[in-house]
Amino acid sequence: MFLKLKEGFLKDILWKSFRKAGNIYKLEKEIGIPKSTLSAYHTEKRLIKENNLRKIEEFLGIKIKEDE
Repeated sequence: MFLKLKEGFLKDILWKSFRKAGNIYKLEKEIGIPKSTLSAYHTEKRLIKENNLRKIEEFLGIKIKEDE
């Protein structure tokens, strides 16, 4: 299932993920999502899959509410 988040929200959480991991390449290895997919999510060119969003949530240690 694909999710559409508020404009700019996905970019913000990915930016936090990049900062925590160090860079996009390290994040790719940490959570198992390809770099091209992470880049598309960051530029908001693609909707995010629910399971990929859960991986990012676990990595950051946050819970995203349904209204976001």
